[in-house]
Amino acid sequence: MTEARWLNDNYQPTLEEYIHISTESCGYWVSNGIKMINAAIILCRLMDDIASNEQHNISREGAIQEGRKRIVDAWKDMNKECLMPTEVPMPFLTCILNLSRLMDVVYNDKDNFTHPEGEMKTFIKSLLVDSVPI
Repeated sequence: MTEARWLNDNYQPTLEEYIHISTESCGYWVSNGIKMINAAIILCRLMDDIASNEQHNISREGAIQEGRKRIVDAWKDMNKECLMPTEVPMPFLTCILNLSRLMDVVYNDKDNFTHPEGEMKTFIKSLLVDSVPI
């Protein structure tokens, strides 16, 4: 709702306002303080936003650089949580890690979700169509 209001009002939020609202709208509230889930949500949302903005040539270099820094920090948090698991079972952490890996493939260089031709098409074909020699 807030993001729609910003768009209608032509409001340019600060980076902190944007990160707070975008992670909240991405499901941050369900994480219940679990660091691994928080890191995955931040990583997924920021990778998507950066890829989408760069795809449309929106010049926001400072915000993009800060987003990339936060993505690196999120990966560090996830790696730490996987190396030293606490109350969260490792199979659950593995699912979150695998989802984050998928997001890295989908949004690393460009928005391969919206534009799957090329690299993403090759990945899907190699996974589902081409046989793996055993």
